[in-house]
Amino acid sequence: GGGGGGGAETQGQELSRAGGGGPAGALRVNRGRVGGKSGGDGVIALLAVDANLTGRDLGTLVLSPGVYKFDTSAQLTGNLVLDGEGEYVFQIGSTLTTAANSSIQTINGARWENVFFQVGSSATLGAGTTFLGSIIADSSVTLVTGTNVDGHVFGLDGAVSLDNSHIMIPEPSTTALFAAGLMML
Repeated sequence: GGGGGGGAETQGQELSRAGGGGPAGALRVNRGRVGGKSGGDGVIALLAVDANLTGRDLGTLVLSPGVYKFDTSAQLTGNLVLDGEGEYVFQIGSTLTTAANSSIQTINGARWENVFFQVGSSATLGAGTTFLGSIIADSSVTLVTGTNVDGHVFGLDGAVSLDNSHIMIPEPSTTALFAAGLMML
């Protein structure tokens, strides 16, 4: 895909493709220095963005692997379909919110282990949501009653709150290695 990415620096979290000694396709979080500057909370990785979805509801989309950006908040109302093998990275400037009973579905080789939501502040998953992938929020994550997550949930500077919700973490994979690296920061 084409699109931005360039050399600009913005506040947030850095997600980047691992190079050199990292596992193929792995992502890493860097809360330190990027581009010679130190950001208090880190900086957003400068992955090439395949599409800016600001203002679009994820629940109306069928997406192929790629990097998707929201300048501000992202909303999931209904069913998001991820279609095909590869990495799905969602860079969200502020909040991620799902409506009640929303879901993420994977087809044609898409796997939850390759789905990452990088959230600039907080994430709230509505009641009954079925969510696939890893959420890495700068602040907090709230899973409302009956939410089910196949993946990982991280609130880097805040709490992860569950209200009768479930997080299923399958066998270790590249994502597990990614999470282990995150915990060492």
